Amino acid sequence: MEHLLKQVAKVLAVNTNYATMISAPQYHHNKLKFIQLSRVDEHQILAVVVAEGNVIKNSIILNESAQSGATMNHVVLLPENIKQVRIDPCSFACAVTIKTIRVDDKVYTRDEIFANGDWIDETSVIFGTEDPNIILGCEGGRELGFEMEIVEMPEEMV
Repeated sequence: MEHLLKQVAKVLAVNTNYATMISAPQYHHNKLKFIQLSRVDEHQILAVVVAEGNVIKNSIILNESAQSGATMNHVVLLPENIKQVRIDPCSFACAVTIKTIRVDDKVYTRDEIFANGDWIDETSVIFGTEDPNIILGCEGGRELGFEMEIVEMPEEMV
């Protein structure tokens, strides 16, 4: 199920220039019941995924050009009871410089952020995958704010 959701997010990102942010809960081995897409505003789409047993997973899809050289700068209201946020900055191998990531008034540091890439300093990560992601705990948070720069990595450097 998680793999299917990642593939849906990747297709949306590639085909519509959307960046994705996927929130917990995690679940495995469930059958998909339905996916509902709702426009929140001109910059956000809410994807509600319901699986067997009425397990609900919310994804907020940000209408953002995920191209090399792009700067993503967003403030997003978080759903109630959220425990974790996953930010997929793009759908290609890249270098990301995190200018800031915050939940409410808490600003996150490198030690509080999981990235499936290699940190090269306190704010920059190299992702050698087409599925780069940044994960942080945000239990009880109401508002996520982030700003990051994205630069595509040439194939020979990955």
